[in-house]
Amino acid sequence: KEIETKGYVEELGQSIEGHLHHAKIPSSMKKDLNNDFYQLKNIVKRLIKFGHKRIITCQTHGDFQPANILIEKGRSWLIDWEYSSRRQIAYDGLVYSLASRFPMGLGNRIGQALDESSNDCDFLIDTWPQIEWQDKIQKRVMIALFLLEELDLKLRENINSLLSNFDHGFKVFMNEINISL
Repeated sequence: KEIETKGYVEELGQSIEGHLHHAKIPSSMKKDLNNDFYQLKNIVKRLIKFGHKRIITCQTHGDFQPANILIEKGRSWLIDWEYSSRRQIAYDGLVYSLASRFPMGLGNRIGQALDESSNDCDFLIDTWPQIEWQDKIQKRVMIALFLLEELDLKLRENINSLLSNFDHGFKVFMNEINISL
């Protein structure tokens, strides 16, 4: 489905703000999260002034990584669909290519993708349907949206009332967002 990028950013923003409001987050961490959130949101808003006012969204797997792809005798299956949701069309390709489920080093991998250094991201995303990975503005919009989508997902994972602390992976992810910014 093709939608306005600005509207999608606002939708993500409302979801993230809702998670921040309901989460048991230490005030210092909440301040950092808000800062990162607003920086990412502003990056997208600045970039869409140069074009790409619309994006394509689709139903995504949400955890598209090697551990969730089973292959046997020429057949394949995707398992673990609990993170499935409507997101930008590049989301699953970016999860896989940037190895975002392994957050350590994500900031550097994003930097390589943005700097157009040869990396695994180019291999998969260049052939991903309906995106123009070589378009520098679109690439930046997709990565900034991806980070907002990841922030939304990771907050949703960590706001369970039964959890007393955010998991270590979330803290690593937040550090990697700062490297990316």
